[in-house]
Amino acid sequence: KSLKTLILESGIANQNPEEPSYLTADMGPSRYPARRLCSVCGWRGLYSCNRCGMRYCGLPCLKVHQDTR
Repeated sequence: KSLKTLILESGIANQNPEEPSYLTADMGPSRYPARRLCSVCGWRGLYSCNRCGMRYCGLPCLKVHQDTR
C-alpha cells in the first residue's frame, strides 16, 4: 500500500488538528548552519569545485568528482 492509502485508511485526516500527527508535524528552520559534506564520500567537504560548486574533502575525492561529473 502507498503512504497516501495508509493515511486515508487510518482516518488521521479527520483527527483534531491540534493533536500531533504525521499531517501536522512541522519544524522551523535549523538554528545550526547547513553541513557542508563531500559529494563523493560524505565526509566534511572543506573545498568546493570551481566549475559546479559541489563540495569535496581532498584530492582523491576531487579526482573522482572530476571523472564522474
